[in-house]
Amino acid sequence: YGKSVKITKTKTAVVCDFVKDQLGSVVVAENKELPHSVLGSGILEKGIISIDYQKQKIYFQSFDLVEVKDDVVGDVTSSVVPGKLNPITREYFLEHIYDYRKDKEFVFKGDKPVVIDFWATWCGPCMRLIPEMEKMAEKYKDQVLFLKVNADKEKELCSMFNVVALPTLFFIPVGGKPIIETGATPEKYEQIIREQLLKK
Repeated sequence: YGKSVKITKTKTAVVCDFVKDQLGSVVVAENKELPHSVLGSGILEKGIISIDYQKQKIYFQSFDLVEVKDDVVGDVTSSVVPGKLNPITREYFLEHIYDYRKDKEFVFKGDKPVVIDFWATWCGPCMRLIPEMEKMAEKYKDQVLFLKVNADKEKELCSMFNVVALPTLFFIPVGGKPIIETGATPEKYEQIIREQLLKK
């Protein structure tokens, strides 16, 4: 990657086509040397971006009020099972991972390392990563707890931790702070589990 280019001149596009969405009132940079206008980080105020480097594709999910169906049902606390990639809600996160309403500094409540996968159904890399995460959950069944958060449904959690690209993963060691990674790279993630979460 080259250095970031700082543009001082901007304009507001009344209508902007981005991926498959048509957005209104988006600020774009004016740079006559480029064939297209450039969207800055302001696009993140409109939704979440997922980049698939291998396929060179960009996915975008705008923040909307469409109901998202998820596999979280009933009492999540009793349904979190070792060896599975368990869907969790904000409530579970606050009670069992970290209550950001009470503590400014991250204080992990668990007694076993945790991996949390922030994902969405529209995110291609997320959907490819999930089966790999399920295999890891089975492999490290008695050592690490594997959880997943639906980013469409849990927007407050995403906002609190500045999750703006998917998939984003949190690797939380006992007594430590989250190691945050983005992208679908299961080999790298298994290395983090072995070297950061399970080191003695």
